[in-house]
Amino acid sequence: MPAPSQHRKLEQVRALLASGDVSEADIDARVLALLRMLRSVAPLGFTTSPEEENETSSEDPELAAAIRRIAAEGAVLLRNEGQLLPLDVKRPPKRIALIGSPARDAIQAGGGSANLTPQYKTDALSAMRRALDGLPEDAGKATELTWHPALPIHNFREALVAASPLLC
Repeated sequence: MPAPSQHRKLEQVRALLASGDVSEADIDARVLALLRMLRSVAPLGFTTSPEEENETSSEDPELAAAIRRIAAEGAVLLRNEGQLLPLDVKRPPKRIALIGSPARDAIQAGGGSANLTPQYKTDALSAMRRALDGLPEDAGKATELTWHPALPIHNFREALVAASPLLC
């Protein structure tokens, strides 16, 4: 999901039926369970295409604050060499580098059925700049914030070709 079926192809189902590993009763039971589930969610409403979907979401400040807190508490620091973090807001660093395309191009979810349309999204680069600029006594305004796209994260072959001069 959402890719094409790997194990429910007609030829495979026929072979399982012929071997006796799966019976028509097994298939009927699975279909009935699916139909029961569809009947239970039917009151939520269905559309015939995504374009007809009237998606809504509430703007609840309390919920937004909770989501932000959960995200912050869920972040994991893999290495804090020299106890650099957390940064001292009174003496922020001279330079911060963010690496990777997601730092500039916010990614809110996966593709296909995992894709969600957020009320808003903020990329890490913009959020970091706002945080630095908002420090007391303009302490963060002098911090140089830089970004580099790094290697593509979605296509290994492209990444290997891009990295080949670095690997020599």
